[in-house]
Amino acid sequence: MKFALNLAPAAGDLTRSRARTLANPEGTTVGELTGLPFARRGTDGHLHFVFLRRKATGMPGVSYRVEFSDRLTGGWAVNPVAATAILEVDATWERVIIQDIVAGPRPSSRFVRLRIEAE
Repeated sequence: MKFALNLAPAAGDLTRSRARTLANPEGTTVGELTGLPFARRGTDGHLHFVFLRRKATGMPGVSYRVEFSDRLTGGWAVNPVAATAILEVDATWERVIIQDIVAGPRPSSRFVRLRIEAE
């Protein structure tokens, strides 16, 4: 997980994480983009999810999937109409912003999770 999200591999331990949220989510350098993924409500009222990922060319075999649900107990799925913006950081990293667009009435609660898998 630390490798996939650019977290310091020697920081923290199993009982206490030293990872922090992205200090500058609009940043363009790896130094500005280290940290945990996070979600926020955008000025458009939609849920935005921001995270770093390794480019497929730099780390084949690692997949990233952003899933949404109206409840924590299940129903997780990729939103096929979500808008995705990708900012190239360097040869290894890119910043991803997923805008969760919901068709029809907006649910009262919305949750997001990032699934990272080694293939």
